[in-house]
Amino acid sequence: MFRNQYDQDMLTWSPQGRLHQVEYAMEAVKQGSTVVACGNTKNVVLAALKRKQSQLSSVQEKIFAINSQGGVAISGLSTDGARLVKLLRDESVREEFVYDRATTPSRLAIAVSDASQLTTQRSSSRPFGVGLVLVGKSANAECQIFQTCPSGILCQMRCTAIGARAQSARTFFERHIEDLSNANLDELITMVLKALSETCLDGLSADGCEVATLGENPFAIKSTVEIEEFLKLL
Repeated sequence: MFRNQYDQDMLTWSPQGRLHQVEYAMEAVKQGSTVVACGNTKNVVLAALKRKQSQLSSVQEKIFAINSQGGVAISGLSTDGARLVKLLRDESVREEFVYDRATTPSRLAIAVSDASQLTTQRSSSRPFGVGLVLVGKSANAECQIFQTCPSGILCQMRCTAIGARAQSARTFFERHIEDLSNANLDELITMVLKALSETCLDGLSADGCEVATLGENPFAIKSTVEIEEFLKLL
């Protein structure tokens, strides 16, 4: 039997026990813009490559603030990412309005995971073709990193990389994993930029990437000028 006889809807399993539409969605993440993140309990840094659809278009943003205590980066289909970013912001506002407290990154990550997994249960829907890396502060003020994928799998990470050529960045983090615990914010920024540069064939520029930080100060996206200063140190 041909493979496309088993990918007409979300609920059809192949004889090998595979859901092809989920695999297609995960492939969209693998071909998306590279996103990297690393940190420790005090600070966390999020970075992503920005792409242009053509020479005539502007770059697409990949990092979004959810609230003052967290943000998210997307890799894959931008429209699916925009829908999940809205879900995260709605969940954050609901938590603050109902319980008068800031929502935790684990709660936000679970909300995205549940929404992603729900799309795999209906034949009338398709999986979200986007992966998310979410950072935030827990209830005891420790910085955390979570990664989600279209199948609904959720993982808490010390450092991570998703998107095109992400394996190069993961290999870099594996070599420097012991340096994370005692690194300050500037050292973490330098580390994520080095990891991001490992995935670039044409070199890394301040205009072609985004960097966001979270630590003692609220979640903030760095300006191009600030990124340029760190790139000079590489």
